[in-house]
Amino acid sequence: MNSPLQLDAYAIETLLFVTNRDYKEQETPRGKLEVRPRIVPSKGGKKYQVVLQVSYLKDPEYPAQLPYNIRIRGRAFYTLDPDDTSAGDPRALLLHNGPAILYGLLRAHVAQATSLGLHGPMILPTANLLQALKDWIEQARVEPATKKKTLKASAGAVKE
Repeated sequence: MNSPLQLDAYAIETLLFVTNRDYKEQETPRGKLEVRPRIVPSKGGKKYQVVLQVSYLKDPEYPAQLPYNIRIRGRAFYTLDPDDTSAGDPRALLLHNGPAILYGLLRAHVAQATSLGLHGPMILPTANLLQALKDWIEQARVEPATKKKTLKASAGAVKE
């Protein structure tokens, strides 16, 4: 049985990694991870874009514990059947799974790109995407009304 959420395509818009010359090999890299999500519905209501902007930068307190400073931005294109409730609330399915699918793809691209780097491959750490979505929704509530329109269908579906 197919899921009501289908990944149609994705694209990497930006990928930048800069070697940290101060890096000293550690068991586990330590840096500051920031994930900024955005979900944009189409006018028809069945197509959505999920955008993730991720930065993983060295922590000024621990400048030698991250091999690369990384910035990556990706966009995934999804089709969602809003009438198919076989997997629960379709909006919640999009909110929870859309960013998670894209984040996994971004992690793979970072690992592949850094495999050619001075310090070898590095994978982005796991991220609390649910918290990133909550922060995005909260930020949109305090921004101008034009930005709120992208959230109308999704604000109530993010739950712990």
